Amino acid sequence: MSLEVKSHINQFMVSSDPKSSEPLKAITAIVTLIGQDKMSLLDLVKNLGDFLTDEEESIRRRSLLLLSSTLGELDSKKLGPQDIKVLLAFYSSKLDDIVCTRDALLGIISLLKMDRLDKNDITIYLNQINEKYDPSEQLASARYLAFSSLNCMLDKYPEYLSANLNDLFIDSFIKVTTNEKDPKNLMLSFKINKKISESFDISAKESDLFDCLFCYFPISFRAPENNPYDVTGDQLRQALRDCISCNSLYAKDAFPTLLEKLTSTTPSVRMDVLQTIEQCIEKYDVSTIEEYWMTLWNSLKYEILHKELASAETVGEMLKYYGNAESIDERPVATTLKIFESMSKRFQDPTRGSYRDYLVLVYDSLKPFLEDPKSTKVKQSTIIMSIMCGANENTFNLLIDRVMSSLFKRAKSATGSENMNINDERMLLSNVSFMLDAYYRLYDDSKTVVDSNNKFFKFKDDIMMIINRSLLSTSNVEVKLRCLAVRLAVKLFKLNQFLQEEERQLMVQTLGDVLLDDTNKNTFAQILAALSTISKIYPMLILEYVVPKLMVLLPDGTKRDESTPTVTTESKLTKEEVLDTLLKLSDNKLVANSVIIRLLNMLELILKIKEGASAKENSRYCKLLLFIISKALSGLSYKDSTEDYLRKFLPSFLPLVFNNICFDKQSCIYRSAVSVEYVSRSVKEIVGKCSLSTHQQIINDAFSLLANKGSDNHKNHLVSEEFDRVIDVREGNGTILMPVLLAFCSACSYENVKLPVDKIKFVDSLVAALDGKYLKLAERQACLQLISVTVNKWFTGEQDTYLRSKFEEIGNGLTENSDLAAVINILEVHIWVTKGLMLRDDSLTKTYVDWMVDALDKNQNGQNNSYKKFRSFIPRCFDILLEDKDDYANCFKCYTRPIGAFGKSIAINANIRKLYKQKFTDHVLPLLIKRFQETSNGEDKADLMAISAIVKHLNRQLINPHLKQFTPVLMSALKHDEMIILDAALEILRTSIEELPEEVEAQIYTVIPRLLEILNDTSISKTEESREKVLRCLIGISKFTLHKIMPFRDDIILGCESALDDDKRAIRKLDCDCRQIYYELGHST
Repeated sequence: MSLEVKSHINQFMVSSDPKSSEPLKAITAIVTLIGQDKMSLLDLVKNLGDFLTDEEESIRRRSLLLLSSTLGELDSKKLGPQDIKVLLAFYSSKLDDIVCTRDALLGIISLLKMDRLDKNDITIYLNQINEKYDPSEQLASARYLAFSSLNCMLDKYPEYLSANLNDLFIDSFIKVTTNEKDPKNLMLSFKINKKISESFDISAKESDLFDCLFCYFPISFRAPENNPYDVTGDQLRQALRDCISCNSLYAKDAFPTLLEKLTSTTPSVRMDVLQTIEQCIEKYDVSTIEEYWMTLWNSLKYEILHKELASAETVGEMLKYYGNAESIDERPVATTLKIFESMSKRFQDPTRGSYRDYLVLVYDSLKPFLEDPKSTKVKQSTIIMSIMCGANENTFNLLIDRVMSSLFKRAKSATGSENMNINDERMLLSNVSFMLDAYYRLYDDSKTVVDSNNKFFKFKDDIMMIINRSLLSTSNVEVKLRCLAVRLAVKLFKLNQFLQEEERQLMVQTLGDVLLDDTNKNTFAQILAALSTISKIYPMLILEYVVPKLMVLLPDGTKRDESTPTVTTESKLTKEEVLDTLLKLSDNKLVANSVIIRLLNMLELILKIKEGASAKENSRYCKLLLFIISKALSGLSYKDSTEDYLRKFLPSFLPLVFNNICFDKQSCIYRSAVSVEYVSRSVKEIVGKCSLSTHQQIINDAFSLLANKGSDNHKNHLVSEEFDRVIDVREGNGTILMPVLLAFCSACSYENVKLPVDKIKFVDSLVAALDGKYLKLAERQACLQLISVTVNKWFTGEQDTYLRSKFEEIGNGLTENSDLAAVINILEVHIWVTKGLMLRDDSLTKTYVDWMVDALDKNQNGQNNSYKKFRSFIPRCFDILLEDKDDYANCFKCYTRPIGAFGKSIAINANIRKLYKQKFTDHVLPLLIKRFQETSNGEDKADLMAISAIVKHLNRQLINPHLKQFTPVLMSALKHDEMIILDAALEILRTSIEELPEEVEAQIYTVIPRLLEILNDTSISKTEESREKVLRCLIGISKFTLHKIMPFRDDIILGCESALDDDKRAIRKLDCDCRQIYYELGHST
């Protein structure tokens, strides 16, 4: 056995290659022998014998490493207490052997982890550390092991160490950590220091431990790119901060030294100091904070008092502004305020007289500023008081009476109120607003229960007095003052249990009166926003005190008796402004319901007027009312549920408007397409937001009413009144309501609804209507969109044969003698059918789209004149296909519900598949570009128009994959003067400059002169967007290779001169930036 052990030892000793696996094999073999009791650890030590004491350092170190590695692999229960004690003494004796210290520490750590270690033997190691260990002689890796050994002991025997070896362990730690510089070691050192400071009696060693910490403050370490330490500067700073703040005994050294460093001119150091002070205040005992209260206050208050604070409506916004400031010079403001907040939070026991005294002293030092609205420090003082009062209810109760009395002192004095000018009133409003933030943070954010005897309540009358005085007793030109008063009023409404019902009513009445009286647009907008906010919280107040005042201003076609009381006889609001105001107040469903019903009644009154010279004005007024009703309905969400409108609103609304639009020739909206459009919008909003379970009945009723000549019994339908004829696509009588039928169909669920008519016959009837000569533009558009919606939502594979037959009719219709109207009819139906198929990613889409691409080929069908006419309209078709704006012009406007997986919102009314646009683009663009290059020699405008129409609707992610293919098209497109082509070319060029600069750089001698020509050529009708694109392209080109763009430098500076006189400020600014870039081009900075 001795020979086998020696063999393994020799195998380990002779293997010096760190990558070799031989040492590990040797250790594994030895551990196996010991584990199987075929040898003991003593046998290993005996066999190592002379190696451990050899004069050759490398042999001595290697043998000790073998022993330590073996210990590290042994079962923690294998060694007995005596073996561990002997080995611990042996290893401890090696701590002064510089070359062996690291390996000795490895062995010691393994021994400390042994289960049968006698904790009394720890003294052996701790004594030897103090006597023999010299960290200055060791590398960082060895020093880390020394820290690890101490940390191991702390984790295993914390109570024993603190009770029996308190001073010895602290001395050992101080010895190990002295002069440490390595970031990784420091992290472990701070961790141990924190454990010692929290669990040990450090009263005798406090100064030494603090010195071991504060010698590193402030930490300026920045981790290198590779960061071998796996430690960041922020982690080190936080760890040091945790140590300094973990024991109140450090306060006598921490606070004076921290405050001394606060005088540093380095912003990062000052921030570190303030953050450390903040954490110390949060962690130290209350008695300790009391002891240093005045020292801290006197040192920190000028961080705020001497600052000119930024404008902010609330204290929270100010903290957010300074906390996220880009400049580190501004961030100390937020941290200092948080320190004051932390100081206030520690006042948990109101019976602590000394703490109360300190808080009152703070107030007394700020009192002169709080009482003088002209003081340059009044705002800063109020912010401090607001922060401290909002942090703690005890502080709030102690100081709020004093602070508010000081703020109102001048306003309430006999002569003071007379001497207060407008600026003083503004300052008072702002400061009161900041103090209300304290109430909000305490009783709204933290949900603290409000005592009915809250001391803030005694100032309600004073606050409402200054609001009323600012709104009712000042000139309308004092916009800032009046807006401050309005914002303060809104804040009162948001406070939990602050205002009583009568006080809220009075405040809303005041705001309503001022709204009708103040002609300044800024004040008006501020009050309107305030009332809109209040309507979300207290809708009944708006309904009772504001809406009636506005409604009475609307003309209703009746003559009022002069004695009839009105809310205001001086209001200069037009009916358009009144209606817009009502609309903005309709965010809440209750308000919206009331406004909509009132407007419907108003509409009914106006529509009864059949005679008079104001028929044209009545027509405009009715359309305006219909528009506002539709906008109010659009403000509702599916959560509001519009089923009440199905039962109560539509049965009154639709008969009224249908009778006037379709039958009453004397009506001011007879056959008004604009009115129909607004009616259809209202219908769409109601259907799109009501319960999906009602959609089938809605569609049944809609078709019965609008498409089946009213032949069914309408008793239980949406509209209770029967019409003999509304829409009849065969006769063209009443097709004015086609958009309304489209609204019903486009808004309903495609999964929950089946058409109550034969799909194919329905589409055929719509196509037949298009062939007639009686459809107006709006009706024609609705008819085409209705075809598209029907194909998209309700056509399935069963209708493929029909769709293919319609496709074949296209080619048959293009005869030599086809007139233009027939060509347009064919193309319009084709494109809208294609759109319906494309959105749902139908397999037939490719057939329809490929035909359109082929139709652009000018060589197809020879010289067929009809085909030439047809081809000229193809580019516009691509525009229709990809248009997806979320507005009423889009029949596929989506109404979503959170019915998908994990509450994901899904469109319920349109069968739209994701990535349909990408699939279309990846298929069509390469075909168009290829044929453009092969057949048109770069001169075919139809191809360019088609490509431009597609690009207009694509984002960069969809364009980027095709950029290289675009290069030849781009050069040709830039030569054209049509804006649709130019706009698309400029967008592609701008993207290419960023993504493929080498491609554009190769064409720079063509690109730059053309860009300058576009910018300066007055014959080209340029939009603001196109002018912006030109300038951004030139700015992008400035980043190209210097020697290639320098020849154009002067031409660009001169060429951009004309844009300095552009009507749009944004263009003028961008032009200045562009010229400045080229002015500086080539100059060293």
